Amino acid sequence: MIFIQRNSLDFHKNLAINITTAMIIKFLFVIEFELILQFTNNFASDNFSFIIRPKCSASLISFHQ
Repeated sequence: MIFIQRNSLDFHKNLAINITTAMIIKFLFVIEFELILQFTNNFASDNFSFIIRPKCSASLISFHQ
């Protein structure tokens, strides 16, 4: 009985850690996305445009000549 309770506590502890980690990653992604949008608003012109890939935190800059 004690063994089962300990496994249950370990499971809930690991679940809480995983959820917290996911929330931190999501928070950092939102901050990065907001900074990218702010940068594009400040420096946007006809010479370049930003392509933001939704499934990746990276962004690409494509220059048009």
